[in-house]
Amino acid sequence: MENGVLVVHCAQSGRKALERMRRLGYRLPASVRTFEMACTGRVSEPILMESLLDGAAGILVVGCRKDNCKFLDGNVRAEKRVSRVCTLLHDAGIGGKMVEMHLTAPDEGIGLYRAVRGFCEKVAQNPPSVVAQNPPSVVAQNPPSVVAQNPPSVVAQNPPSVVAPQRAGEEAK
Repeated sequence: MENGVLVVHCAQSGRKALERMRRLGYRLPASVRTFEMACTGRVSEPILMESLLDGAAGILVVGCRKDNCKFLDGNVRAEKRVSRVCTLLHDAGIGGKMVEMHLTAPDEGIGLYRAVRGFCEKVAQNPPSVVAQNPPSVVAQNPPSVVAQNPPSVVAQNPPSVVAPQRAGEEAK
């Protein structure tokens, strides 16, 4: 996904609001891609960060309104994870505007359309793929395979002296 916006939405309110939006004649911009999850509570920090590393210019997580989550608190968990990613991006000097959470109801198609358009405008103000252009320096400092540089098996060099468990008083065979 090169420089587009990813909308991650739940299968409940998020999907229904998108369907309503389309029925009312509203269309998402061509640069917007959608991804459905059973619940936004399943979204994690690594998923969000990897999506940004893969070139998403921004991610809008769309979940159910407070107290309307089919899975009870999935939207609350997602909000906390989105907040942590925003903090990580801000602390890295990238800014936290690239990932946001939007809570919606199934009948809020126009509201969701406005939220997506507004988010796309915010993202357009940031340089494209800031994260993808500046991968974490930790990866560059540590080679991908430390195991390949070290002997493959310490166990092979030092086989165990006891193959079968011994009982007290027995000698090893």
